[in-house]
Amino acid sequence: MTTQYFSRRRFLQSSAAISSLALAERALSQTPQPPPSFSALKPLGDRVQPITPDEFHSRLLHAQELMSSLDPKFDALLLGPGTSLYYFTGIRWGLSERLLALIIPRTGSPLIISPAFEEGRMRELMRYPIDVRVWQEDESPTNLIASALADKNLRSGRIGIEEAFPFTFYDHFRASAPAFDGVSADPVSLAVHANLRTSSNSCASPAKPLATSTVSSLKI
Repeated sequence: MTTQYFSRRRFLQSSAAISSLALAERALSQTPQPPPSFSALKPLGDRVQPITPDEFHSRLLHAQELMSSLDPKFDALLLGPGTSLYYFTGIRWGLSERLLALIIPRTGSPLIISPAFEEGRMRELMRYPIDVRVWQEDESPTNLIASALADKNLRSGRIGIEEAFPFTFYDHFRASAPAFDGVSADPVSLAVHANLRTSSNSCASPAKPLATSTVSSLKI
């Protein structure tokens, strides 16, 4: 009886192993194969060059040109941490409960609003000179945005808000600067994407700027 039991167990184990092997071979035979053109691909090697500080800066200047060409014009862009911040500045920064923002006015130099205790790290990451305004823990960062815009002679007008910019900060900003017309930054975003498709001058992969949205306005 015992011998018969073990024989059956071995038989079942062997059958299961053979079935598993057959299924594995079948799966491998059905795995999609890459097209023949893939075999002609070669490593990029030294053809890939890092994005230079001048290119980061030129992207910002191009955005300013687009802001001036729109009808009606944008007076400034307000961006938070993420791919757009990196695209225009080369700075990689994670989203947190403490506001960090990039302000791009239609004319003149950009501004970065940063927590005071992060100022040193922020300046280390900068690829080209940018004016940094810091706020202390007992201060309102959105009030600082409003005062920074006022220093640029901007106290009203259309300001494009990136869709990834946290709503709570935008809500506080519009309370601090109610004369601004806060709208979606999509018009500039779409134009920047079109420029990337037609006139990219770097082999390095660009970050996606100003993620597009179906929202046409942030006014509530």
